[in-house]
Order: sequence, then structure tokens, then C-alpha cells
Amino acid sequence: MPFRNGPAQNFSANEPSQEDIEPGLGRLWQGLGSAAQSLFSIEHREEPVAMLLSAEEGQLTQRQLMLELQLARLAAIRGQQQVFLASLGAAISLLEQDFDSSAQAVEGAVALLGQMTQFDIAPLAPDISRSLNRLRSLPAGEN
Repeated sequence: MPFRNGPAQNFSANEPSQEDIEPGLGRLWQGLGSAAQSLFSIEHREEPVAMLLSAEEGQLTQRQLMLELQLARLAAIRGQQQVFLASLGAAISLLEQDFDSSAQAVEGAVALLGQMTQFDIAPLAPDISRSLNRLRSLPAGEN
């Protein structure tokens, strides 16, 4: 599954052209302002900016995702509902945080894990006492 792309590459400054500014002090002030703006860039975003992962961090994240899924699998086998849900939640969080959420594979994985959180992996055993009592009440020779 693909990781998130890095920070957005749409940094642009909306500054007036040098021809529109009056020569002299106005142009000097604009030149100083442009130089200061090139040192700093402030950008407001609606969504949080994802950190870039190195190759080693990417491998670590993939291994952590695999471990969370294996923990969920083991919890399902053992019937441990809380551990199952916690592992699925951690896996979903890793997918949403570090992987490209617009990729179809990541979207599908998140949707599937979300559906799996609705599973009851430790259902109550059926009550067979009535049928057992009925069998016990039959005479020994009847079939």
C-alpha cells in the first residue's frame, strides 16, 4: 500500500509585479518584503500535514501494521473481544495516519477493518440443556 505523499507542493505567493509598484521607496519596500517572505512561509490548512517517512520508518510502519493485524487474528482465535477491537483500531489508525488514504487499496483496507469491528468474536454458546434433558428422559432402549 502506498504511503502518504509528502507536504503539498502548492506554495505560491500572491505578490504584485514590480512594474505595478512606484519606483523608489515603494519598490525598495516591496523588494525587502519579498526577500523576507522567501525566508518564511506560513500556510493555513484544514487537514493536518503528514510527516514524511524515511525508508526505515516506512518499513517499521508496515511491520507494525502487520503485527497489529496478527494480534487481531490471535485475539479472534482466543475470543478476546477487547484485544481484537484495540488491534483493529490501531491498524485503522496506522492506515489513516501513514498511508495514502486516497489510494483504493488503503480505502478498501480501512473499510474492511471498519466492518470487522462489528464482528462478535465471542458469542454466547447455545443453550442445549433442554435437548440434553430430553435425551436423558428417554428410556435406555428407545432410539
